[in-house]
Amino acid sequence: MRTLFTISLAFAAVLLCSGCKENGAAGPTAAEIKAFDTATSEVKQVWQAALQADRTNDYAGGLALYYSLLREDLTPGQQEAVGRVSTSLKQRLSDAAQKGDAAAQAALQELRQRAPNRPR
Repeated sequence: MRTLFTISLAFAAVLLCSGCKENGAAGPTAAEIKAFDTATSEVKQVWQAALQADRTNDYAGGLALYYSLLREDLTPGQQEAVGRVSTSLKQRLSDAAQKGDAAAQAALQELRQRAPNRPR
């Protein structure tokens, strides 16, 4: 009986840790951050501002900054980084809005009004 309890406890810990890993995957990886080491100071500033907005769930602000980065002359690695983190932020925005988060719903409305400003 004790072995069964230990196995169940270990399985629960693995499930809990895998859930934590998913939440942590939203931010940029070390390689994605390093991709901006060679960027101009202006691009680095926008990247840092976008990441800060992302971390604080400033959905509209973060996405607007990510979109502005995509209009810059980025390396392929930088483009991939921006694409991945912006997609992650959009998904979090959508999830929060569906759960009734008023701030997320307002951000969606704001983004819809500014949609023509996004890169195509």
